[in-house]
Amino acid sequence: SHYCRVYSRCQLAMTRLGAEKGILSKFRVLSKKDVKSSTALLDPNKPGSSTLQLSWIWQVESNIEQGSTQALQEFERVHWLRARAQKQRWEEEVTLVGYEMQWTVRFFIHKQEDWERRRTMANDNQATGPAAYAARKAEMWGWMAQDANYSFIK
Repeated sequence: SHYCRVYSRCQLAMTRLGAEKGILSKFRVLSKKDVKSSTALLDPNKPGSSTLQLSWIWQVESNIEQGSTQALQEFERVHWLRARAQKQRWEEEVTLVGYEMQWTVRFFIHKQEDWERRRTMANDNQATGPAAYAARKAEMWGWMAQDANYSFIK
């Protein structure tokens, strides 16, 4: 961008003029990764947003702006609060997924019991075909419940 070119020219000029090492360490050579924009603040659930590193350009103290240290602290505080909120959302998600696993197994057991009732009714009516079908369905739901329970325990 325009501002990156202006900064780079100024930084090069300071180097050519023989600026002190302290100043050159403060105003480093600008790379593309230093000015890469991040949407992590807009979408904190995006993969990789928890490992977002703040570029050095946001950490340079400015003598022009008196509140720069306070601004950086405020930025870090907001970043920390967002990270904490994301952590809490994931903890809640883990809890909900645990409940969803239990609900899935219970649903499969419910369907198994439903087909067992149908098999019993078919046997009472001496309908061997529907009874066999219901027995096969009950067994299928039972296996699904058992398989889901085993998979969720791993």
